[in-house]
Parts: sequence; structure tokens; C-alpha cells
Amino acid sequence: MPNLPDLPRELRDHIYKFCLVDSKSIPPWRCSSKLATGLLRVNKTVHREANLVFYSQNIFDFSDAHPDQVARLLDRIGPANAAQICHIIVTFPYLLGVHARPPCRRWTPAPPTSWTRRSGVAAPASGPSRPAAGTCVA
Repeated sequence: MPNLPDLPRELRDHIYKFCLVDSKSIPPWRCSSKLATGLLRVNKTVHREANLVFYSQNIFDFSDAHPDQVARLLDRIGPANAAQICHIIVTFPYLLGVHARPPCRRWTPAPPTSWTRRSGVAAPASGPSRPAAGTCVA
């Protein structure tokens, strides 16, 4: 029976994806218990290959995060892993006292927007268009 490093890289990538990629977004500081993160500790080669799959293919949900939490997380995972993150969810909160139009009676925030890093530039993820801000109901 072949060992993991003896398998072709394409097959190893499929194994990493099966073990380390969640179908839903994940908060980066509370990884899903169904992800087999122990795979990252097998050896240096597996760690390097699996990290690439983990950070580039998961959707990280930063919608409830304070900027200090995000900064600490990025420091902890290091610049090489942080550079691999391609999919994040962030919530742009309504800023009190800043109005582009008259104040609303009721404010309904927009749903979180998913962004994808393409060629080092943040751009909206493909899919149905979402409202840029929120909905103001008079």
C-alpha cells in the first residue's frame, strides 16, 4: 500500500481538499471539528501542500471579528499562509452619523458580502449581485 507522499500530487490535493475544506464558511478561530487538521502535522511536505489547500480553498468568515482579532490571527498564521487566503466574508457595518441621504426610520443591514482576492486585488465574488450598503425603509 503506497504512503501519502508516494501518491501523485493531484491525488494528494484531492485528499487534502476532502479532509481540510469545508462546504460552508468557517470562522478562522473556531475551525469546524469535521476538518481533519491533524493532517497538517504529518510532516513538512504534507504541511506545506495541505496548508495551501486549506487557506486557498476555504471561505473564512470574519463578519463577527473585531479588526484586532483579524490582525492577531494574521500574525499568528504568518504572511505566507495569510497570502494564500482567497475567500473571506466581511460585514461592513452602518456608520452612525454618516448619511449619504436623510436618516431612515428603520435600518435593515445588507447581507454579508463575499470577496475574493484576484491577482492581489480584492474584488466582489462572482454570483448574484448584492446591495452595496443596506436598505433604508422610510
